[in-house]
Amino acid sequence: MKKIFTLIAAALMAVSAVNAATLINYKGTNDRPAGVAISGTTVMASQKINANTTSQSCIQLKNGYSTNDKFNDNAIILTTEGGFKAGDVLSITGFFNNSDDTKKALAAVFTVDGENTPTLLWTSEPFINGKTVAETPEAQTYTLEQDMEKIYIGRDLTGNTNTNIMAITVVRGTPDADDDEPQGGEGGDDGALVSYKGTNTAPAGVTLSGTTVIKSVKIKTNTTAVDCIQLANGYTKDGVFNENAIILSTDGGFKAGDVFSVTGFFNNDDNTKVAKAEIFTLNADNTVNVIWTSDQFINGRLVDDDPNTSTYTLEQDMEQIYIGRNGGTGTNITALSVVRGGTTVIKNITVTANGAIYNLAGQKVSADYKGVVVKNGVKVMQK
Repeated sequence: MKKIFTLIAAALMAVSAVNAATLINYKGTNDRPAGVAISGTTVMASQKINANTTSQSCIQLKNGYSTNDKFNDNAIILTTEGGFKAGDVLSITGFFNNSDDTKKALAAVFTVDGENTPTLLWTSEPFINGKTVAETPEAQTYTLEQDMEKIYIGRDLTGNTNTNIMAITVVRGTPDADDDEPQGGEGGDDGALVSYKGTNTAPAGVTLSGTTVIKSVKIKTNTTAVDCIQLANGYTKDGVFNENAIILSTDGGFKAGDVFSVTGFFNNDDNTKVAKAEIFTLNADNTVNVIWTSDQFINGRLVDDDPNTSTYTLEQDMEQIYIGRNGGTGTNITALSVVRGGTTVIKNITVTANGAIYNLAGQKVSADYKGVVVKNGVKVMQK
């Protein structure tokens, strides 16, 4: 299953590796950008988050989006020139604020037909309660499966309290077949947010710290030299981050659903050595939290293979991505990339004994997905 996940994620990266153009970008302000309209009882508001301590501008979905099975205009409506396309990635960040923590708030994406009947396409996970928890809301993503003239976002009908949306983006994931020119965005020449491809210099967005260096190391049973970023030492000392890392950054930070790829090897005459890469975050006291470990890299001294690639889909927004060494020998990175969007991450889903998969709204979703992989306790379902 792990290999299937890697192959599917690699295929998604190949599809997604274009210059991602942001079509819609609302980031918690008290006004709305072009392409974002509100209707019905939906209003702009200021609500508190972080255990009711911090005011946050947001779009508030005060009521459900249908009455007697007809659309009642209570929605956020997104538009863009030429409409949205299958493969575009919608990201929504939301929360609610209620002293009753049994309340529930979710967002729903739907279409409306000529008879004003809504059809549900996707439901988010339940949002956090900003009154009772100190967490920061996390983005959730949905990849459009059909072209849409408009995207309708409403308060999910199973929800029962005001639902506050503090960020919405739509990113174009796939270019038109006839496009010869990049579509814009903030990525590198290959469309990735960050991209390193075995050069003797680090590109924008890739910072080397501590003992991490760029050097030339041999692969192909020690016959061919390649430029790479070498993680010469581990990234902690006495449990505290010691600066030995690769640090990735991009304008606006990385988002849940971004796809990270790393290609690496090591070179040691002792084939019992181990070399992997890890992604980690830093706590306020500079201790680390490991959130992902790559597959074992090959030994370029003893085998004739190409360096192997592992992929990871971010399960949380990250201002920076920290990459360190896992293993007892110099770890050489020949390629790194982060591509925006391309997956759907669903937490707390239900899997029945016969393998059927349901989300929290009770909708069967297994037919829409080809593989399920458990990553850090979260089921990541690849389309």
